[in-house]
Amino acid sequence: MNDQLELGKLGEKIAREFLEKKNYRIIAQNYKNYFGEMDLIARDGNFFIFIEVKTRLKNTFGPPEESINRQKQKKLIRISNQYLLENKIEGENYRIDCLAIEIDKTKKCATVRHIKDAVKYF
Repeated sequence: MNDQLELGKLGEKIAREFLEKKNYRIIAQNYKNYFGEMDLIARDGNFFIFIEVKTRLKNTFGPPEESINRQKQKKLIRISNQYLLENKIEGENYRIDCLAIEIDKTKKCATVRHIKDAVKYF
C-alpha cells in the first residue's frame, strides 16, 4: 500500500474515533456512488452529516482543508444529494463537514479540526 493511501486510512480512523467520542452515530464509511466517494456519513441528533476527511503530515503544503476547492465542493454536494435520493431521505437537515487532520510523526500525535458546514452551497 502506498504511503498516501496509508495516511488517508489513518486519517479516517482518527476521524471516526473523534466523531464517536462526540456521540456522532456513524452510518457509513467510504460510501461510493456515481459521483465519487464520501469518507464518512454520520448522524448527530436530527442532522445527517457528510464528512470529508483531509489528512496531511504536519508542515506539508498548508492546512488540509485548503484542498477543498470549488470543484471538490460541487462533487461533495452531488455525492450527498445522491445518497439522500438513494435512501429516500426527504425533509431532513444535513450539512457537509470537513475533518482536517494534521499528523506529527515525530511527536506521534494528531491534531483534528472539525469544520462544520465546510462546503458552501451555491
